[in-house]
Amino acid sequence: MKFASYFVFNKTERIGILTIFILIFLIILIPRVFFLHREQIQVKQDSILAYLTAEQTPQKNQNNTPKDSLAYNPNQTLKFEKKTDNQKKLNLNTCDSLELIQLPGIGEKTTKKILQTRRKVKFFYGLDQLSCIGLHPDIVQRLRQYCYIENNVHTQIQKISLNQIDDKSIFRLPGFSYDIAKSFIKFRKYLKKQGKSIRSWEEITQNVEGIDNQWMSCWQIYYELT
Repeated sequence: MKFASYFVFNKTERIGILTIFILIFLIILIPRVFFLHREQIQVKQDSILAYLTAEQTPQKNQNNTPKDSLAYNPNQTLKFEKKTDNQKKLNLNTCDSLELIQLPGIGEKTTKKILQTRRKVKFFYGLDQLSCIGLHPDIVQRLRQYCYIENNVHTQIQKISLNQIDDKSIFRLPGFSYDIAKSFIKFRKYLKKQGKSIRSWEEITQNVEGIDNQWMSCWQIYYELT
């Protein structure tokens, strides 16, 4: 009986046996290569970490004081960058709600109040005016840090004639609450019955409840008596 006859394979069998040997070889080799690669990566990471740790450790001189008292501090840099960004102020007459609400201490309620008033007046004439719409003094002071109003804005204000505007529109005017509007309309009708019109702001402050010197300082710039 010849043993050689047992080791005679056809082409398909030889390919199958070769494939099995290749698979066995890869199963044994791949884990070792992967493990070696991981060790190399870990060594590199440990080396980098050790380098960074050594760089960040303050060197001391003979007096046990830091060698460089003005060493780089990332927290100080972040504070400086934040302060620098805030120095770019917003134009209160052109900024949008997203810009306003992102300001420190300025929430959704304050943003809404500012923009609602701006839609009525078209242009704010000064940052002091913000106190006229009921904003807390602390919020007004905060807005001074981050906002500005252009110097020539008064030239862009289109004044409204209080003698010509219709009664219904008065309720929507800046500075005219419901009660002030009712009192103003009543006074104007009284003058019309006599064939007169409003001739001075003094007449208004004396006869319209709610319109006083404080009101005048806030809203008079938007009106005229023509």
